Amino acid sequence: MAASVPEPSPRWLGRPPKSLSDLPIEIFQEIAVQTVTSAAAPAGPPSAIRHLLLTSKQINNRLSFEANPSFYGEIFDAQFDTAALKRRFHSSRLTAPCRAAELKRRWVCLKRIKQYARGRQAVWGYPGYPGIYSEKDKLQDAWLAFLMLTENDGQNMIQLSWANVVDWTRSFIHFDIHAVSVNAQRTGQLPVVSESRALGLWLYWMTTKFDDVVNEPVAVLSKVNRMLRPFTFASWAYPSFFAPWQLSHVPPPNTYIPPAAPPPPPALAPVPPTSASTPVARPPGPPIPRNSRRPPPPRPQPQPQPAAAQPVQPAATPTFFRPNFLPPTIVLPSYLGHPLPLTPPLINHSAALLFFSRMQRFRLGEESARPEDLEILRQFREERGPNASFTPRYAKTNFVWGESSGA
Repeated sequence: MAASVPEPSPRWLGRPPKSLSDLPIEIFQEIAVQTVTSAAAPAGPPSAIRHLLLTSKQINNRLSFEANPSFYGEIFDAQFDTAALKRRFHSSRLTAPCRAAELKRRWVCLKRIKQYARGRQAVWGYPGYPGIYSEKDKLQDAWLAFLMLTENDGQNMIQLSWANVVDWTRSFIHFDIHAVSVNAQRTGQLPVVSESRALGLWLYWMTTKFDDVVNEPVAVLSKVNRMLRPFTFASWAYPSFFAPWQLSHVPPPNTYIPPAAPPPPPALAPVPPTSASTPVARPPGPPIPRNSRRPPPPRPQPQPQPAAAQPVQPAATPTFFRPNFLPPTIVLPSYLGHPLPLTPPLINHSAALLFFSRMQRFRLGEESARPEDLEILRQFREERGPNASFTPRYAKTNFVWGESSGA
């Protein structure tokens, strides 16, 4: 019987590596990805990359952003949800360089959101005076949070929670939208709507939970309703639809061209002046034939003008474009490494959802009240009457509304 020959080790078919940098790039990249996106730190920026890059010059060259975008693309897939991106975009927009650029952009914005989540009035600015938080950065952060929530399958919300997006949204509502809305109402005007404010109200609705509405303090409820009242009951002054139903293709034309005015009538031949006392002599016309079978003479047809003399009228668009339709589509500077045309959401839709959900909160509070709340409700109605509204005294929000906006 022939002796069995031992098989070579499946781990190393050749010379074993002497250092970490001698590993094949595929194995080393997988180790790096598992190290950066370990279960011990599922949320937050991939800060462990710094320690790997400082190991040696060879590892730094292997894992640099310019030399190895696929490494950062895999980190993006591990930290963010990609199912919605694969449904919405072509594969040419989901390459490794595109995902690596999006990873870098997202963490820049998320760290800025976390930085300004608990900012005060000087950070967000006063009406008419810009703050530390520039409007450009605020708009980029609002778009990022809005798109990440629409694409959320669980992983996006983990990263947004790390960035304290709920507190950031409440700060945005209180120090920006609420201040602008209240100051406009004091002067008898309507608040000015911007793209970032529309996104802010939608983020407020998307981050509002059932318990937040039921257990919201009365002081906060009155301030929120006062802020939302112009957007809800004066919705005719703001865009209400993305496009009219008559259009079969969207987006609609960016500009409104009014219908062309009808051309002026042709000038008549001048009539010689006559005296008012002198009657104008007219020759008698031919007698009108009766019971005549002859067809009437043909009427003179107007002579067509030359093509060069006809004025060229601009193409008229339908007259149903009104200010209650959304303005032209904007272009997001960078999303997955390329510009992305987008239409901002409608602010009065989110305002109506936020306003009327708070109008129904008392009935919701009675149905979902805890046993200790029911006893408080019984005592409350004995003192105030059977039809008095009940508000639970438990607030589950970490954000404290200040008095700087003068509400």
